[in-house]
Amino acid sequence: MELVIGGRASGKLEYTRKISGLPMDTVADGVIDETKQILYSLQELIRDWMKVDYPSFTEEEMIVKYLERLCRYLEKTPNCFILCDEVGLGVVPMEAFERSYREVVGRVLCEIAKLSRKVHRVYYGIGVIIKDEANCTY
Repeated sequence: MELVIGGRASGKLEYTRKISGLPMDTVADGVIDETKQILYSLQELIRDWMKVDYPSFTEEEMIVKYLERLCRYLEKTPNCFILCDEVGLGVVPMEAFERSYREVVGRVLCEIAKLSRKVHRVYYGIGVIIKDEANCTY
């Protein structure tokens, strides 16, 4: 699995399709589809899940629950790409839900990054590999 992160409209999907050679029909936009190799807009998927779970669950409970869902997807689609906007940068929102949303997305991404063999960060359509298991020296 490879994780691709970057700002909104930074070219993550185009970059991923270019490096993977995968066509558009392999993209699942904001939903888990085990027949698709590119999970696009993870942040929107998490927002949809949180709309159901917030505030009944704590942030920690939501993180565990969402990671379990994502791990089930990864078991069935191990060579996938997960794309996500970086939502934790900029001004901290006033609304409690939005602050919680940023926290949950960020912490889920931390765990997904640990599981990923590669992590890419895309700036203006240009990808920078920030983790590559094949070249790790730690």
